[in-house]
Amino acid sequence: MRVVGWATLGLLAGCSESTTTSEPVLDGESVVRVQAIGPVPAPSVHVDGAAVPVSWETTDSTVVTVDGMDVSAIGAGEATLVGEWQGHSLTWTAVVELPTAIRFASAPEHIAVGATFELSVVVEGSADGVQWVSSDPAIARVSANGQVTGVGVGTAYISAQVGAAAAMTEVIVVP
Repeated sequence: MRVVGWATLGLLAGCSESTTTSEPVLDGESVVRVQAIGPVPAPSVHVDGAAVPVSWETTDSTVVTVDGMDVSAIGAGEATLVGEWQGHSLTWTAVVELPTAIRFASAPEHIAVGATFELSVVVEGSADGVQWVSSDPAIARVSANGQVTGVGVGTAYISAQVGAAAAMTEVIVVP
């Protein structure tokens, strides 16, 4: 199945109604790599320095979809996007590398109020930035790099997420 959409990439500035014989140029990388489900930053297309609208088609709608001006990653894999502008063909490739699993490599069972501990995770597959979240920052706070600080007595759950993969660990804060 092919998914077809119209994408206007860049600003339409300086275009005239006359037909031009100039070749369209794909600006940016011809291979775009993303590590999460969501928007794909598509390269823009220019003719004589002006952005032009291009009709894109994806060769694999299980990897990326095209909807209007939006190209979105929806699954792991590689898809070629083929476009045409006034008889000229353009292609670029979207490579979606999703983590397949994440697990904690180190996590304390107990931590004292005021103490800190650096959590670490193991990610199978591609990874770009772990997002950390505490279920209750009043009990255990977690920083952007995975450092947990005991704040108040009780139990909190710390989650680590990369793309669609997530793991959770229990942290008990003691006096």
